[in-house]
Amino acid sequence: MSEKKEYIERGAFIDFIDAGHLRYATEKVFSENDLVKMISERPAADVEPVIRCKNCEYSGKIDSIFQTWCKKDMRRVNNDFYCAHGKERER
Repeated sequence: MSEKKEYIERGAFIDFIDAGHLRYATEKVFSENDLVKMISERPAADVEPVIRCKNCEYSGKIDSIFQTWCKKDMRRVNNDFYCAHGKERER
């Protein structure tokens, strides 16, 4: 299994930079080390990847290009739908 990815909130990071975290009022450039340090210090958001029904282990074929059959919930669902039970189908 792959390593869990970490995400930060883009708007919150932009606000963090705009909130006076520059060393000097006229400074507009950050070094690579400055950016890495600032990004590393931001808390990661608690998120999980979404598994769409069309890629889910529990989906089954029906006679529709827009829908699939959910074997977990026993109902038709749109291919781009997702739920808490989603489990990626092995390729």
